[in-house]
Amino acid sequence: MADLISSDQKLAYRSVFYDIHDTFARDIIIFKIPKRTVISSDLTYNFAYGGQQDGTEVTYAPVSGVFQARVMWLNPSTLNGFKDIKEEIHGNIVKLKVKKDVFDFLDNAQHVEIDGRSVQFFGSSQPHGLFGIDFYNIFYEETN
Repeated sequence: MADLISSDQKLAYRSVFYDIHDTFARDIIIFKIPKRTVISSDLTYNFAYGGQQDGTEVTYAPVSGVFQARVMWLNPSTLNGFKDIKEEIHGNIVKLKVKKDVFDFLDNAQHVEIDGRSVQFFGSSQPHGLFGIDFYNIFYEETN
């Protein structure tokens, strides 16, 4: 069975959607749990048995990144589909549209900052795309 839209046309349409995303995307900052590194200079210490050791240094390396996302702040009173929990929504809701790499990095994020505001995950994520999954819609709620 023949497709109504050829592969080349699909690629062209997909390219247009990526251009739209790149044009209207803004920076968001994502912070993850820092990586912990334990450095021990005591060669006789066995970590499995615990106890105290001399010469231990623990360092934390921050894990964060600045990514591009299309950002849309929503008014909680106009949210459709959230009627049952609308009374529990106190802050502003933001809808992000992100690419797959950003969506993967957002998994287990400790802190997200959008437009200088701290937000927390709210609701669910939804895959989005015309001919495949190109973007993800994610909802966050502003925290105080």
